[in-house]
Amino acid sequence: MRISLFSVIAMLLFLALMPEHSAAAAPASPKPPYTTEDCESAQDVPATNACFRRNYMAADAALKILYAKLLAMQDDKNSRDHLTDAQSKWESFRLAECGFEIGDQDASSGSMWHTLFNGCLQDQTDARIQQVQHLIACPVAGAEC
Repeated sequence: MRISLFSVIAMLLFLALMPEHSAAAAPASPKPPYTTEDCESAQDVPATNACFRRNYMAADAALKILYAKLLAMQDDKNSRDHLTDAQSKWESFRLAECGFEIGDQDASSGSMWHTLFNGCLQDQTDARIQQVQHLIACPVAGAEC
């Protein structure tokens, strides 16, 4: 498999600009409630793609656990229905947002597309994890927690 110079440069630029991969990022975001792999040690593009996919899947699994906990905290059917609807719409948003940020996969998107897309999915999921954690810690709307 031949990797274009453009794909390598694009990936390095993407990693350098991502806050969680940048040494200059401040302030550091809270540690996610799941374990990630160090994808920088991957030996080639397929291994990097697979590593980013595993990290996204770990984030998604952690989100599902937190979401189930938040759903169980809802006292009435109306609240559960609204939360279920909101989560479903957020999942659609996550895919659409990453499609917008990374672009569609096509013949010109290069071999790093999967890495970039899964990195975006993980970032979006990490942000949602923080939202759900806040809702669990502060279940009363408008309360200061």
